[in-house]
Amino acid sequence: MFSPLLNQLANAFSVIPGIGHKTALRIACYLMNNDVNKEKAQFLHHSLQVCLHQLQKCRMCQMINDHEVCTICQDTQRQDQLCVVDNIYDLMNIENLQVYRGRYFILYGCISPIEGIGPQELNFPILEGILRKKACPELILALPISHMGLVTQKMIVELAQPYVAQITTLRCGIPFGSDIEHLDQNTLIYAFKERTHIGDTPHA
Repeated sequence: MFSPLLNQLANAFSVIPGIGHKTALRIACYLMNNDVNKEKAQFLHHSLQVCLHQLQKCRMCQMINDHEVCTICQDTQRQDQLCVVDNIYDLMNIENLQVYRGRYFILYGCISPIEGIGPQELNFPILEGILRKKACPELILALPISHMGLVTQKMIVELAQPYVAQITTLRCGIPFGSDIEHLDQNTLIYAFKERTHIGDTPHA
């Protein structure tokens, strides 16, 4: 009934998290239904091609950006604290609070044995290399308050304790099951200011 090519285009959009097949088909039809929208599709195609060729992950924090080292990691005025987050959206939310002037590290997920996601898939070796090379006065774990988030947190604590002075986490005011990106600004500011120490006796 439907064009196989149109269905193929819809399938391409539906691989994006949060976009189901109906929404993907609606987007595909919208982009193809007249010449003006086809120009928008050409712009989308061009933007994707440019990003695919020019964007990369910062070798320090793993944030997607235009350069080998992002502007945050290049900033010499930043403190030596390191905040570990689940995704780029969490980094942006924390950065927009303007209460933290340290550095970041993005995991891009949490430990999930069922999905085959372990430490290797979450850049743990890169994180350990960063902690090994430079003294870190505080490692802040700003991860989802969920079962997988807590498992990930525990493994990072075990990895990081030999290298950092103290390890803290955001707990105050954050309900279980919450993601950082969905918290309101006041709750996140409070959680950041009232973060608590975790792990054994801090490394001297």
